[in-house]
Amino acid sequence: DKVREAVYQIADASDNASTLDDLYMSLHRIISTVMPANNFYIALFDAEENILSFPYFVDEVDEPFPPQKPGRGLTEYVIRAGESLLCTLDVHENLVRRGEAELIGAPSAIWLGVPLIVEKETIGAMVVQHYSDEKAYGEKEQRILEFMSSQIARVIELKRSERALRLGHERYQRFVGQSFEGIWMVQFHDPIPVGLPHPEQENLFFANGYFVGCNSVMAHMLGFGRGGEVCGRKIEH
Repeated sequence: DKVREAVYQIADASDNASTLDDLYMSLHRIISTVMPANNFYIALFDAEENILSFPYFVDEVDEPFPPQKPGRGLTEYVIRAGESLLCTLDVHENLVRRGEAELIGAPSAIWLGVPLIVEKETIGAMVVQHYSDEKAYGEKEQRILEFMSSQIARVIELKRSERALRLGHERYQRFVGQSFEGIWMVQFHDPIPVGLPHPEQENLFFANGYFVGCNSVMAHMLGFGRGGEVCGRKIEH
């Protein structure tokens, strides 16, 4: 019941969080309701830039890691393998001997990491660890975190996409606002068939078109003080 409620809360967190930071804090709080999570972090991997970042990092011992090229830590191991890892000190030593991992940060008695996967692509990992109690996590906690990870990965990717769109729109708005050229956008009440002769297309352009946006330069060219005064007005010859 707790896990089911946690999954519902994850969906709510995605809707209610205004920023990614707010989302990460909410996810941490939710996970804390089903297992110990005093030491918790989210790592995200940018495959194009080959950079591993840690946008959320809460730990009793280690300081947050800066963005970096992937190394041989346990986090990178989980991302490479695309599978969860319940790692005791013995398991860690075995991975180190095999050359598949190395010690990054302070050693913990138990370490549990799960990949964050969206459409078969691993975008990062989510990790909890305990420095003194090796029984803090077991197969039950591993299954719980795996079950929650798919939902968490989706809400993180959704929030990142929303942020990218918002930043892109803000950059566009700044570009348009700072331009010395007149920039404008129009829409049409009815589509204009491109197969019509050009004079007929031109007549329909002015008959059906109206302004939906323009910068201040274009507004001044049209005899107005600002772009908002132009929006909604019909295009005229």
